Amino acid sequence: MTTALILGRTVKEAESLWRNLKKKFPQHKNPYFISRNPEALDGVNPSGKILILLPGYSQNPIVKHFEFQWLKDNAIEVIHINSE
Repeated sequence: MTTALILGRTVKEAESLWRNLKKKFPQHKNPYFISRNPEALDGVNPSGKILILLPGYSQNPIVKHFEFQWLKDNAIEVIHINSE
């Protein structure tokens, strides 16, 4: 079973964007929204994880942390959503 990890500029913004996008990803009913806190990724196993990067994700400070880079490099799939 795969889990979608979703990253936006902030969790609140990611949740808002996801409401409009979830029709495109019906298989991901209970995604996990990544916060700005790198400790939230401590212990997350990338096995079976799909990383969905929403517009503005690069402004989230977590992208500079090793934990996020490791997750991005080892997730089974990374999907970049461009702003429309």
